[in-house]
Amino acid sequence: MNNFTGSILFENLDKNSYSKNYYINGSKIINAKSPVSTNSVLKPNYVVTECQTTAICTYFTNCNGYYVTAVSGVDFCPGEPIFIPSGCFSFNGWQYAGTEYRTSCHDVEYPDPPLGGSPTNITFPVSNPCAVKATTLSSPTWANTLNAAKDNWLALDHESAYTYTNINQLSTYSFQYGSRNEPFINLTVPVQITGMVHSHPTGIVDMNNNPVRMSPTPTPEDFAAIGTLFNTGKLAIPSTFTSTVITGLGSLYMISISDPNLFKTWMTTNFARDSDGVTLFEKNFTSLGNALLAGGGYSDRDAHETALLYYLQNSGIRMIRGDINNLYSSANWLPLNYNSSWYRTQATPCP
Repeated sequence: MNNFTGSILFENLDKNSYSKNYYINGSKIINAKSPVSTNSVLKPNYVVTECQTTAICTYFTNCNGYYVTAVSGVDFCPGEPIFIPSGCFSFNGWQYAGTEYRTSCHDVEYPDPPLGGSPTNITFPVSNPCAVKATTLSSPTWANTLNAAKDNWLALDHESAYTYTNINQLSTYSFQYGSRNEPFINLTVPVQITGMVHSHPTGIVDMNNNPVRMSPTPTPEDFAAIGTLFNTGKLAIPSTFTSTVITGLGSLYMISISDPNLFKTWMTTNFARDSDGVTLFEKNFTSLGNALLAGGGYSDRDAHETALLYYLQNSGIRMIRGDINNLYSSANWLPLNYNSSWYRTQATPCP
Protein backbone atom coordinates (compact mmCIF):
# COMPACT_ATOMS: atom_id res chain seq x y z
CA MET A 1 0.00 0.00 0.00
CA ASN A 2 2.99 2.31 -0.38
CA ASN A 3 1.38 4.46 -3.08
CA PHE A 4 -2.31 3.97 -2.33
CA THR A 5 -4.48 7.10 -2.23
CA GLY A 6 -8.18 6.80 -1.38
CA SER A 7 -10.61 5.23 1.04
CA ILE A 8 -10.85 1.54 1.96
CA LEU A 9 -13.96 0.09 3.54
CA PHE A 10 -13.56 -3.21 5.43
CA GLU A 11 -16.82 -5.09 6.01
CA ASN A 12 -17.01 -8.27 8.11
CA LEU A 13 -20.02 -10.19 6.80
CA ASP A 14 -20.08 -12.61 9.74
CA LYS A 15 -20.05 -9.90 12.42
CA ASN A 16 -22.06 -7.37 10.36
CA SER A 17 -19.52 -4.66 11.11
CA TYR A 18 -17.23 -2.43 9.08
CA SER A 19 -14.48 0.15 9.37
CA LYS A 20 -13.26 2.77 6.90
CA ASN A 21 -9.72 4.12 6.60
CA TYR A 22 -8.36 6.99 4.50
CA TYR A 23 -4.92 7.13 2.85
CA ILE A 24 -2.76 9.51 0.82
CA ASN A 25 0.38 7.95 -0.70
CA GLY A 26 0.12 5.06 1.72
CA SER A 27 -0.22 7.21 4.86
CA LYS A 28 -3.41 6.78 6.87
CA ILE A 29 -5.12 10.12 7.52
CA ILE A 30 -8.58 11.59 8.05
CA ASN A 31 -10.59 13.23 5.24
CA ALA A 32 -8.30 12.12 2.42
CA LYS A 33 -9.26 13.28 -1.06
CA SER A 34 -8.68 11.84 -4.49
CA PRO A 35 -6.67 13.71 -7.17
CA VAL A 36 -8.01 17.17 -7.93
CA SER A 37 -8.50 19.10 -11.16
CA THR A 38 -8.71 22.89 -11.29
CA ASN A 39 -11.31 24.66 -13.41
CA SER A 40 -11.95 28.39 -13.85
CA VAL A 41 -15.16 30.30 -14.46
CA LEU A 42 -14.57 33.82 -15.72
CA LYS A 43 -16.26 36.80 -14.06
CA PRO A 44 -16.28 40.52 -14.90
CA ASN A 45 -13.70 42.90 -13.37
CA TYR A 46 -10.95 40.34 -13.88
CA VAL A 47 -12.04 38.17 -10.98
CA VAL A 48 -11.75 34.46 -11.61
CA THR A 49 -13.59 31.86 -9.59
CA GLU A 50 -11.15 28.99 -9.16
CA CYS A 51 -12.93 25.70 -8.59
CA GLN A 52 -11.44 22.43 -7.40
CA THR A 53 -13.38 19.34 -8.40
CA THR A 54 -12.66 16.22 -6.37
CA ALA A 55 -13.65 13.01 -8.16
CA ILE A 56 -14.31 9.91 -6.09
CA CYS A 57 -14.67 6.79 -8.24
CA THR A 58 -15.94 3.91 -6.12
CA TYR A 59 -15.09 0.26 -6.81
CA PHE A 60 -15.65 -2.92 -4.82
CA THR A 61 -14.43 -6.52 -4.70
CA ASN A 62 -14.63 -9.44 -2.29
CA CYS A 63 -11.44 -10.40 -0.44
CA ASN A 64 -11.78 -13.48 1.76
CA GLY A 65 -15.25 -12.60 3.00
CA TYR A 66 -14.60 -8.87 3.25
CA TYR A 67 -16.06 -6.38 0.80
CA VAL A 68 -13.42 -3.79 -0.03
CA THR A 69 -14.06 -0.47 -1.76
CA ALA A 70 -11.31 1.75 -3.10
CA VAL A 71 -10.51 4.79 -5.22
CA SER A 72 -7.15 3.69 -6.63
CA GLY A 73 -4.33 1.17 -6.11
CA VAL A 74 -4.87 -1.81 -3.77
CA ASP A 75 -2.28 -4.54 -3.25
CA PHE A 76 -3.36 -6.41 -0.11
CA CYS A 77 -5.79 -9.01 -1.57
CA PRO A 78 -3.97 -12.33 -2.02
CA GLY A 79 -3.85 -13.23 -5.67
CA GLU A 80 -5.36 -9.90 -6.76
CA PRO A 81 -3.42 -7.57 -9.07
CA ILE A 82 -2.71 -3.98 -8.08
CA PHE A 83 -5.78 -1.98 -9.05
CA ILE A 84 -4.85 1.36 -10.62
CA PRO A 85 -7.75 2.72 -12.70
CA SER A 86 -7.23 5.39 -15.34
CA GLY A 87 -10.99 5.96 -15.54
CA CYS A 88 -14.23 4.73 -14.01
CA PHE A 89 -14.91 1.20 -15.23
CA SER A 90 -14.80 -2.42 -14.08
CA PHE A 91 -11.28 -3.88 -14.05
CA ASN A 92 -9.70 -7.23 -13.09
CA GLY A 93 -12.46 -8.37 -10.74
CA TRP A 94 -13.12 -4.91 -9.34
CA GLN A 95 -16.62 -3.62 -10.07
CA TYR A 96 -17.28 0.05 -10.77
CA ALA A 97 -20.02 1.27 -8.42
CA GLY A 98 -20.31 4.95 -9.28
CA THR A 99 -18.66 8.34 -9.21
CA GLU A 100 -19.18 11.18 -6.76
CA TYR A 101 -17.67 14.59 -7.29
CA ARG A 102 -17.45 17.59 -5.00
CA THR A 103 -16.57 21.13 -5.98
CA SER A 104 -15.33 24.00 -3.83
CA CYS A 105 -14.67 27.46 -5.25
CA HIS A 106 -13.04 30.73 -4.24
CA ASP A 107 -12.55 34.06 -6.02
CA VAL A 108 -9.10 35.24 -7.10
CA GLU A 109 -8.56 38.77 -8.41
CA TYR A 110 -6.11 39.22 -11.28
CA PRO A 111 -4.39 42.51 -12.18
CA ASP A 112 -4.92 41.86 -15.91
CA PRO A 113 -7.82 40.32 -17.83
CA PRO A 114 -7.40 36.51 -17.79
CA LEU A 115 -7.28 35.09 -21.33
CA GLY A 116 -8.00 38.58 -22.70
CA GLY A 117 -11.10 39.49 -20.70
CA SER A 118 -14.60 38.39 -19.84
CA PRO A 119 -16.51 35.66 -21.77
CA THR A 120 -17.84 38.30 -24.17
CA ASN A 121 -14.46 39.40 -25.51
CA ILE A 122 -12.18 36.39 -25.21
CA THR A 123 -10.50 35.28 -28.44
CA PHE A 124 -10.72 31.48 -28.62
CA PRO A 125 -8.70 29.09 -30.80
CA VAL A 126 -10.55 27.52 -33.73
CA SER A 127 -10.63 23.74 -34.23
CA ASN A 128 -10.87 21.14 -36.98
CA PRO A 129 -14.06 19.07 -36.60
CA CYS A 130 -12.23 15.93 -37.75
CA ALA A 131 -9.61 16.37 -35.03
CA VAL A 132 -12.28 17.04 -32.40
CA LYS A 133 -14.18 13.96 -33.56
CA ALA A 134 -11.05 11.81 -33.24
CA THR A 135 -10.38 13.11 -29.72
CA THR A 136 -13.97 12.46 -28.64
CA LEU A 137 -14.05 8.94 -30.10
CA SER A 138 -10.86 8.05 -28.20
CA SER A 139 -12.30 9.15 -24.83
CA PRO A 140 -13.41 6.33 -22.47
CA THR A 141 -15.59 8.91 -20.71
CA TRP A 142 -17.56 9.59 -23.89
CA ALA A 143 -17.74 5.88 -24.74
CA ASN A 144 -19.15 4.98 -21.32
CA THR A 145 -21.86 7.64 -21.48
CA LEU A 146 -22.85 6.82 -25.07
CA ASN A 147 -23.06 3.10 -24.29
CA ALA A 148 -25.40 3.84 -21.38
CA ALA A 149 -27.53 6.06 -23.61
CA LYS A 150 -27.87 3.48 -26.40
CA ASP A 151 -28.63 0.60 -24.04
CA ASN A 152 -31.04 2.32 -21.65
CA TRP A 153 -32.51 5.61 -22.87
CA LEU A 154 -34.02 5.32 -26.34
CA ALA A 155 -37.51 4.02 -25.51
CA LEU A 156 -38.08 5.98 -22.27
CA ASP A 157 -40.86 8.53 -21.64
CA HIS A 158 -38.39 11.31 -20.83
CA GLU A 159 -35.12 12.72 -22.12
CA SER A 160 -31.90 11.79 -20.33
CA ALA A 161 -28.44 13.36 -20.32
CA TYR A 162 -24.90 12.88 -19.09
CA THR A 163 -22.63 15.86 -18.71
CA TYR A 164 -19.01 15.02 -18.12
CA THR A 165 -15.62 16.58 -17.50
CA ASN A 166 -12.45 14.82 -18.59
CA ILE A 167 -9.31 16.85 -17.76
CA ASN A 168 -5.86 15.40 -17.07
CA GLN A 169 -7.29 11.84 -16.98
CA LEU A 170 -9.71 12.80 -14.20
CA SER A 171 -13.29 12.09 -15.24
CA THR A 172 -16.49 13.19 -13.53
CA TYR A 173 -20.07 12.52 -14.59
CA SER A 174 -23.47 14.02 -13.88
CA PHE A 175 -26.60 12.08 -14.87
CA GLN A 176 -29.82 14.07 -15.31
CA TYR A 177 -33.26 13.38 -16.72
CA GLY A 178 -36.29 15.38 -17.79
CA SER A 179 -39.90 15.19 -16.66
CA ARG A 180 -42.12 12.37 -17.88
CA ASN A 181 -43.70 13.00 -21.29
CA GLU A 182 -41.91 16.31 -21.76
CA PRO A 183 -39.81 16.50 -24.97
CA PHE A 184 -37.01 18.51 -23.36
CA ILE A 185 -34.65 18.53 -20.41
CA ASN A 186 -33.53 21.45 -18.25
CA LEU A 187 -29.87 20.85 -17.48
CA THR A 188 -28.16 21.89 -14.27
CA VAL A 189 -24.42 22.37 -14.86
CA PRO A 190 -22.67 23.57 -11.67
CA VAL A 191 -19.10 23.13 -12.96
CA GLN A 192 -17.31 23.40 -16.28
CA ILE A 193 -17.75 20.43 -18.61
CA THR A 194 -15.90 19.06 -21.63
CA GLY A 195 -18.85 17.25 -23.22
CA MET A 196 -22.36 15.89 -22.93
CA VAL A 197 -24.61 13.16 -24.33
CA HIS A 198 -28.40 13.38 -24.40
CA SER A 199 -31.31 11.47 -25.90
CA HIS A 200 -34.39 12.00 -28.04
CA PRO A 201 -36.44 8.94 -26.95
CA THR A 202 -39.55 7.48 -28.57
CA GLY A 203 -41.61 6.78 -25.42
CA ILE A 204 -42.98 10.29 -24.84
CA VAL A 205 -46.75 10.68 -25.27
CA ASP A 206 -49.19 13.61 -25.14
CA MET A 207 -52.19 14.02 -22.82
CA ASN A 208 -54.24 11.77 -25.10
CA ASN A 209 -51.57 9.06 -24.92
CA ASN A 210 -50.54 9.63 -28.53
CA PRO A 211 -46.81 9.36 -29.33
CA VAL A 212 -45.07 12.74 -29.54
CA ARG A 213 -43.15 13.20 -32.79
CA MET A 214 -39.51 13.40 -31.78
CA SER A 215 -36.83 15.07 -33.83
CA PRO A 216 -34.51 12.68 -35.74
CA THR A 217 -31.74 15.32 -35.46
CA PRO A 218 -30.56 17.86 -32.90
CA THR A 219 -33.12 20.62 -32.41
CA PRO A 220 -32.62 24.41 -32.41
CA GLU A 221 -33.06 24.30 -28.62
CA ASP A 222 -30.16 21.83 -28.39
CA PHE A 223 -27.95 24.44 -30.04
CA ALA A 224 -29.39 27.21 -27.84
CA ALA A 225 -28.50 25.15 -24.75
CA ILE A 226 -24.89 24.99 -25.97
CA GLY A 227 -24.99 28.76 -26.43
CA THR A 228 -26.15 29.23 -22.85
CA LEU A 229 -23.36 26.99 -21.53
CA PHE A 230 -20.85 28.93 -23.64
CA ASN A 231 -22.08 32.34 -22.46
CA THR A 232 -22.05 31.34 -18.80
CA GLY A 233 -18.49 29.97 -18.90
CA LYS A 234 -19.52 26.33 -18.40
CA LEU A 235 -17.53 24.93 -21.35
CA ALA A 236 -14.03 24.10 -20.14
CA ILE A 237 -12.56 24.25 -23.66
CA PRO A 238 -15.16 25.52 -26.16
CA SER A 239 -13.22 24.54 -29.28
CA THR A 240 -12.97 20.87 -28.20
CA PHE A 241 -16.40 20.57 -26.53
CA THR A 242 -18.83 18.10 -28.11
CA SER A 243 -22.54 17.49 -27.56
CA THR A 244 -23.73 14.09 -28.76
CA VAL A 245 -27.42 13.51 -29.55
CA ILE A 246 -28.73 9.94 -29.85
CA THR A 247 -32.32 9.26 -30.89
CA GLY A 248 -34.76 6.39 -30.61
CA LEU A 249 -35.27 6.78 -34.37
CA GLY A 250 -31.80 5.37 -34.98
CA SER A 251 -29.89 8.57 -35.70
CA LEU A 252 -26.76 9.86 -34.00
CA TYR A 253 -25.03 13.26 -34.17
CA MET A 254 -22.08 15.09 -32.65
CA ILE A 255 -22.09 18.90 -32.40
CA SER A 256 -18.82 20.81 -32.04
CA ILE A 257 -17.87 24.48 -31.91
CA SER A 258 -15.28 24.81 -34.66
CA ASP A 259 -14.99 28.59 -34.31
CA PRO A 260 -16.07 29.90 -30.87
CA ASN A 261 -15.44 33.51 -31.94
CA LEU A 262 -17.84 33.23 -34.89
CA PHE A 263 -20.33 31.30 -32.76
CA LYS A 264 -20.59 33.97 -30.06
CA THR A 265 -21.34 36.57 -32.76
CA TRP A 266 -23.84 34.37 -34.62
CA MET A 267 -25.78 33.41 -31.49
CA THR A 268 -26.41 37.04 -30.54
CA THR A 269 -28.97 37.32 -33.34
CA ASN A 270 -30.07 33.73 -33.85
CA PHE A 271 -30.72 32.87 -30.20
CA ALA A 272 -32.72 36.07 -29.53
CA ARG A 273 -36.20 35.08 -28.33
CA ASP A 274 -39.56 36.63 -29.19
CA SER A 275 -42.39 37.27 -26.72
CA ASP A 276 -43.34 33.58 -26.89
CA GLY A 277 -39.81 32.48 -26.03
CA VAL A 278 -39.04 31.13 -29.51
CA THR A 279 -35.59 31.81 -30.97
CA LEU A 280 -35.07 33.25 -34.44
CA PHE A 281 -33.08 30.11 -35.32
CA GLU A 282 -36.05 27.87 -34.44
CA LYS A 283 -38.47 30.02 -36.44
CA ASN A 284 -36.28 29.88 -39.54
CA PHE A 285 -35.57 26.16 -39.13
CA THR A 286 -39.25 25.29 -38.69
CA SER A 287 -40.35 27.32 -41.69
CA LEU A 288 -37.77 25.83 -44.05
CA GLY A 289 -38.14 22.29 -42.70
CA ASN A 290 -41.91 22.32 -43.19
CA ALA A 291 -41.49 23.73 -46.72
CA LEU A 292 -39.06 20.96 -47.65
CA LEU A 293 -41.39 18.25 -46.34
CA ALA A 294 -44.40 19.79 -48.10
CA GLY A 295 -42.52 19.98 -51.40
CA GLY A 296 -41.70 16.28 -51.36
CA GLY A 297 -38.48 14.44 -52.06
CA TYR A 298 -37.13 14.80 -48.51
CA SER A 299 -37.31 12.28 -45.70
CA ASP A 300 -37.99 13.60 -42.21
CA ARG A 301 -34.29 13.32 -41.36
CA ASP A 302 -33.18 14.90 -44.65
CA ALA A 303 -35.50 17.88 -44.17
CA HIS A 304 -34.31 18.41 -40.59
CA GLU A 305 -30.63 18.15 -41.54
CA THR A 306 -30.98 20.47 -44.54
CA ALA A 307 -32.89 23.14 -42.61
CA LEU A 308 -30.38 23.04 -39.75
CA LEU A 309 -27.32 23.20 -41.97
CA TYR A 310 -28.76 25.96 -44.14
CA TYR A 311 -29.12 28.24 -41.11
CA LEU A 312 -25.92 27.01 -39.46
CA GLN A 313 -23.82 28.40 -42.32
CA ASN A 314 -21.23 30.83 -40.95
CA SER A 315 -22.26 29.97 -37.38
CA GLY A 316 -18.98 28.46 -36.11
CA ILE A 317 -20.89 25.24 -35.40
CA ARG A 318 -20.25 21.88 -37.07
CA MET A 319 -22.51 18.85 -37.09
CA ILE A 320 -21.15 15.32 -37.56
CA ARG A 321 -23.43 12.36 -38.31
CA GLY A 322 -22.64 8.96 -36.78
CA ASP A 323 -23.90 5.40 -37.18
CA ILE A 324 -25.82 4.05 -34.20
CA ASN A 325 -24.80 0.51 -35.17
CA ASN A 326 -21.08 1.41 -35.32
CA LEU A 327 -20.63 3.90 -32.50
CA TYR A 328 -16.85 3.92 -32.40
CA SER A 329 -15.90 3.55 -36.06
CA SER A 330 -14.24 6.81 -37.10
CA ALA A 331 -15.06 6.18 -40.76
CA ASN A 332 -18.78 6.19 -39.92
CA TRP A 333 -18.68 9.66 -38.34
CA LEU A 334 -19.07 12.11 -41.22
CA PRO A 335 -18.97 15.93 -41.00
CA LEU A 336 -22.04 17.46 -42.67
CA ASN A 337 -22.20 20.52 -44.91
CA TYR A 338 -24.98 22.34 -46.73
CA ASN A 339 -24.61 21.94 -50.50
CA SER A 340 -26.23 24.94 -52.22
CA SER A 341 -26.14 23.22 -55.62
CA TRP A 342 -28.11 20.22 -54.39
CA TYR A 343 -30.10 22.11 -51.75
CA ARG A 344 -29.30 19.15 -49.54
CA THR A 345 -26.92 17.83 -46.90
CA GLN A 346 -23.52 16.60 -48.04
CA ALA A 347 -21.51 14.21 -45.86
CA THR A 348 -17.75 14.46 -46.32
CA PRO A 349 -15.37 11.79 -44.91
CA CYS A 350 -12.46 13.04 -42.85
CA PRO A 351 -9.05 12.68 -44.54
